[in-house]
This record gives sequence, structure tokens and C-alpha cells, in this order.
Amino acid sequence: MQIAREQSTKNLKSILKKICQLTNFSYGEIWLPDEDILVLSPYYHVVSDNYQYDNELFHECSKGFIMTKGEGLPGRVFLTKKPEWMLDVSIESEESFLRNKIAGICSVKTGFAIPVIKEEKVLSIMAFFACDIKPYSSECIKLAMDSVTKLSE
Repeated sequence: MQIAREQSTKNLKSILKKICQLTNFSYGEIWLPDEDILVLSPYYHVVSDNYQYDNELFHECSKGFIMTKGEGLPGRVFLTKKPEWMLDVSIESEESFLRNKIAGICSVKTGFAIPVIKEEKVLSIMAFFACDIKPYSSECIKLAMDSVTKLSE
């Protein structure tokens, strides 16, 4: 089971890059369930652009976070099994977005997360962030969801 999860996660790493390119988001990360908590996987993608340093710093500062079902953006998506979009994570309350202060320091603004589901089970949560405000886009969510659906088949 662990080998299958690792292989699946490695495949997700390549899809992070693809989704960042398709949606024009500059940072993508993967959260993995472990019982009733979520841990940040070592797999992430940062686009080489003006915000590369900020996104790398955001990732480094996020490494110690653990979230429970319903907690923070990844935790809510884990619980509901539905995508979620946040217009500006840096001004959200800590209850809504646990890393709000880090986001503010790192210029991270808009974020969205999607579940990766197979046979009704959440395999992982993928979250994407941009350093500018992006209005809600059902197209971005659809592109991301379609990409992970193809991967899960």
C-alpha cells in the first residue's frame, strides 16, 4: 500500500507542474492523509517567475504544518471532498487559513485546493497559490479536476 501511495504521489508531482501551467498559478503542493490528519508531502512545484523566492519561502515555512479534517483549506477539502477557492489567503482569519501570516509575508494571495479521489477515498489534496488576486474561476478548477481525474483512472 505504501509503495502504491508513493508511486501515486510521484505521478501527482508531474501533474502539479501541468496544473500550474494550465491555470497560471505559480505554486502547487500536495497534502497526504495519514489517518485523520494531513501532512505536507515533499512534492511541490514552483514556477520560475518574479515570485519564485516568495513561493519557495512559503513552501519552506509550511513544512511543519499538520492539519486535521476540516482545518484550513486542505482540511476542509479533505472533509467535504469538494474543491474550494480563496480569493486572498493572506487576509483570511487563522481559523480559515492557518498559514495566513506566512502568506502575507510571502506575498501569497489567491489559493484553491482540489481533492484527488479514487473509489470514494481521498488519496491527496492538491493546493495551488498565486501571488496576485485571481477572481474565482470555475475553468481553473475544472482544468485541475480533469487533470487529476485522468491521473486517477
